[in-house]
Amino acid sequence: MPWLSGSELHVDDGAQVSFGNTDDMTISHSGTAAAVVNSTGAFTLDSVGAVAIESSAGSLSIGADAIGQSLFLGTAGARVIQVGSAGAASLSLDGGAGALTAQCDLQCDLDSQGIMSINSSAGAINVGNDAVAQALNLGTGAAARVITVGNAASASLSLEGGVGGATFQCDLAMDLDAGTALSLNSAGGAINVGNDAVAQPVNIATGAAARVITIGDAASASCSIEAGVGSMSLTSDTTCTISQGTVLQLGAGGAAVNVAQAPHLLVGEATDGAYVHQGYTIDVAGGVQTMSAAEMCNGYYYKGAAGGGVALTTAAAADIQTYLAARGITTAAGMCLPDVLIDVSDANALTVTAGAGFTVLGSAAVNNVGAVCKVIFTGAATADIIVVLSS
Repeated sequence: MPWLSGSELHVDDGAQVSFGNTDDMTISHSGTAAAVVNSTGAFTLDSVGAVAIESSAGSLSIGADAIGQSLFLGTAGARVIQVGSAGAASLSLDGGAGALTAQCDLQCDLDSQGIMSINSSAGAINVGNDAVAQALNLGTGAAARVITVGNAASASLSLEGGVGGATFQCDLAMDLDAGTALSLNSAGGAINVGNDAVAQPVNIATGAAARVITIGDAASASCSIEAGVGSMSLTSDTTCTISQGTVLQLGAGGAAVNVAQAPHLLVGEATDGAYVHQGYTIDVAGGVQTMSAAEMCNGYYYKGAAGGGVALTTAAAADIQTYLAARGITTAAGMCLPDVLIDVSDANALTVTAGAGFTVLGSAAVNNVGAVCKVIFTGAATADIIVVLSS
């Protein structure tokens, strides 16, 4: 039986207080069990002051029964909504079989004193994937962060600049390294490397490796290498070949062209008769002389007194053939050697004499006069030397 004690209404354990003609709201208490407030319609708690729902010894549950109805918290009014505190053990938000959406009309901050992880067990992780043209900033705070995108097991990495540019900038070194081929291409513009106005070297394949370095291909429109106000060096430890389809032009600007500093430079092919030489041997001893294969290939100048009826003998044509073959040049008909120059300073005769495989044409005897001797191969190991006296 209920009873009154002052201003309080008391009921027995197991009793129930009902409200409404149809008992649409009840309050019941079962002694040691919990108090239960039950309503068959809407239930409203409202206060002009604070409303506190607390538990001193158990969990505090809201919407914890298995009823598929929505749970609304602070859905109207300019409220400050706080879940958890600095002393909270953890915070768990579970969207279940549906999606979990966090939305803010102004700024939304996610901050953690420890590691913050965003992961998905069955789908993509999207950041900034809606159609809103706002900037996406990653690691832009003023801190010395290590920023890592991808890992060694990543399937691929794609960075797309869209209709704008893509810029990579680093205050220190920047390395691009690939396990296989590394390609830099442009579908609609030039590919520039070192094109800003900063006077720093551009190094290509300078690592200590036996690389094959290729610039351009057979279909290239042109290839231009400009040294500016500095010098340009082409260096090879073995053979250095400059080949052209039509004209090879050196020194078109009017400046001097220095080809090699060594005394022996042989360039040319037997099929076209091309031959470039440097480093004449000037023989001032006079008297009888026999030219070596090296002297005839690089230039020989007899300048002195004959001293009597003596001979200036050519090297054997086969020896010249061997000398040139060792330098990658094959002798054949039509190939020319440097002119042999003669300046006899006395009245004695100097006779140009043929070595093995040679034939002397023209005025063989040179007496107190100059002469130019043309050397032309007539076969792989045969040649003519044509003596032309100066007038």
